[in-house]
Amino acid sequence: MDLNDDESNGDGNARESRDPDSLRATSGFTRDRQTGLWLVGVFIASRIAAYAAGVRFDGLPITFYWQYLDLELLRTELLRSLFFQHSQPPLFNLLLGIVTKVAPGGEGVLLAVLYRGLGLILTLALFWLMRELEVGRRVAFWVTIMVVVSPAVILYENYAFYTYPVTVGLVVMALFLKRYLDDYRLVNGLVFFSLMAAIALTRSLFHLLWVFGVVAGVWTVSHGYRLRTLRAAAVPVFLVTAVYVKNLVIFGFFGVSSWFGMSLAIVTVFPLDQAARSELFEQGKLSQFAYYSPFKRPEVYGLGFGSTGVAALDRPTKPGGHVNFNHIGYIDVSRQYKEDAISALVERPDGAARGVLAATGFYFRPANEYYYVRNNRDQIRAFDAAYGSFFYGRPIYRDEYDRPESGRPIGWYVRGLGRVSPTIVVLYLAAFLVGVVTLIRGVRTRRFSASGSTLIFAVGTIVWITVFGVSLEVRENNRFRFPSEPLVAASVAAGVSRWIRSRDTTPGDNPLNPINADPDETHPSTAV
Repeated sequence: MDLNDDESNGDGNARESRDPDSLRATSGFTRDRQTGLWLVGVFIASRIAAYAAGVRFDGLPITFYWQYLDLELLRTELLRSLFFQHSQPPLFNLLLGIVTKVAPGGEGVLLAVLYRGLGLILTLALFWLMRELEVGRRVAFWVTIMVVVSPAVILYENYAFYTYPVTVGLVVMALFLKRYLDDYRLVNGLVFFSLMAAIALTRSLFHLLWVFGVVAGVWTVSHGYRLRTLRAAAVPVFLVTAVYVKNLVIFGFFGVSSWFGMSLAIVTVFPLDQAARSELFEQGKLSQFAYYSPFKRPEVYGLGFGSTGVAALDRPTKPGGHVNFNHIGYIDVSRQYKEDAISALVERPDGAARGVLAATGFYFRPANEYYYVRNNRDQIRAFDAAYGSFFYGRPIYRDEYDRPESGRPIGWYVRGLGRVSPTIVVLYLAAFLVGVVTLIRGVRTRRFSASGSTLIFAVGTIVWITVFGVSLEVRENNRFRFPSEPLVAASVAAGVSRWIRSRDTTPGDNPLNPINADPDETHPSTAV
């Protein structure tokens, strides 16, 4: 397996993998553009078919979901409300605020258009990412189709939540990382790091430690261009850090979401049965919060109308009676849940083991088996079932949202693993193997190609999502996993393609090698 195909000669010049035959490069680029047009056609056709089947964009979540501020406040007090938002990172609510101002009353329509555009970007970016990772054109084409016409992608593309924008952002990040490491153009670095910051300010799962890890990794492999890398990363890192510092100064916690304690308690405290929690309470190890699960209505915690003078912090509910989890009182509630979670982890680690076991079972189930996309899923029931049987290796289940109840025997959690998709498990293991092999070979040779570094970023991000995706939630874990699916597809395709090429002693001798199926199949890096 050649991991250094994109390396320079070591003189510090930008690393390029250039085909010496410029005519062939131009021809290859033209064919890739033609393939891209075919992919656009497939994307449009699939969305027309989904619409004809009854799939409609679900914009209702923006009116009541916990993660979103009151739409009226976003319309009338946007900047003030965002500044005092502690429950979630601010960027998606900023988008909602802009949408409410641009299209009051028509937010769902505008979001539908934006999400359809994101779907088109995902289609082209995923194809180009695989081509730049030297995956054969035909393979890249069919892998892209398998991803973008999957029920999960169609469903999340029609769901007004931040999951889909993050998914698309990660793919485009990987694409521009490869381009930056190819030529070290500052604009490519700015796009890459700006997307990194946007994702970190949209989804709290992508912690500041992930941001620093990404910057450190790119800096490490940017021999001769480390100062340029720091210049490209400076403003994005500052913006992310500024939000963390703002929350520390104003609210007393260092993070972008005050819900960490409540999320952790779901995994560590509440897999324990009530008798165990009562015993710990009597021993003074748990608070009275151990008797009711997190994310309850404000009156459960004794929260009334606040007195900060900021509507986003003071109102216990939003219009329609939906809970305002940005209420100032939930900061202390979550802090108490965090203390309980840590205490339960120390005193009864078996509770956390049960929680992680259940979370793992949910994590490796198809992302379309998610309760809140069920209405649209029912519109494509036949396609959903056929795709699931063919690709996921098991039928699609439609009762996947029951949160594990306290006190269930350990066997119940083990049996839950029986509903995971074997295909998903194998693909994630394969992606992990690709990343490990690439990293080990790079360390041994002390040289990391642009392609190899991009694979390490992709797999590292997959691992990050997996670790924290099963550590902070029990139930919605397949939604947590979804943003990593295109990265897994690209990583496995690139790894398999490299493995096949590495076994070819004579170019063109291996008929299974998609790169050798056509003289123009190898991606010409000069084209991008």
